[in-house]
Amino acid sequence: MEITTISVSPENADGLRAVRDERNLRSMDAALEQLLEKAYGETPTAESTN
Repeated sequence: MEITTISVSPENADGLRAVRDERNLRSMDAALEQLLEKAYGETPTAESTN
């Protein structure tokens, strides 16, 4: 399995927050997932390592 790490810089976080709020999503991760799905045409899978 290939693991890709995505970091959102502070200057781009406002745009991600706007997507989250606009679409009434539960988290920034959900907003990022939707943007990636739109960009790549598939739902990415992710494992959280907290």
